[in-house]
Amino acid sequence: MARVSINDLGNENFIAHNVASPLRRKVIETFQRYRTPLKMGIELPTIEAIKRFVAMGNGVALVPHLAVARELETGELVRVPVDELEMKRVLRLVHRRQITLSYAAQAFLGTVRTMAREQGPPFYYQVERTS
Repeated sequence: MARVSINDLGNENFIAHNVASPLRRKVIETFQRYRTPLKMGIELPTIEAIKRFVAMGNGVALVPHLAVARELETGELVRVPVDELEMKRVLRLVHRRQITLSYAAQAFLGTVRTMAREQGPPFYYQVERTS
């Protein structure tokens, strides 16, 4: 899989999500830190719209890997890692310790465990206990 540097992206047209987020802010700050132009000429309201626009050849986008898993498998889109933009996000599922979980919550936890076991990285399931 080819990798690129953030400096290689200065001439690309980015299709962006129009929702402000901490991750978007980090991307903008990273481009500024590397003195690389970030051309976000098009901002769209959904990840699905962004994927379609990129697939039509209108530019590139930074989206979560999970959001494009199917398109990567079919070859409709390709993943090109950017060294300076490797950002890991950790999502945590929390619940009260001394409470009986509903059947739906138990099923959801079971699905999470199974997915982590079957898929492996980047999916992990680890119980964290706090004092």
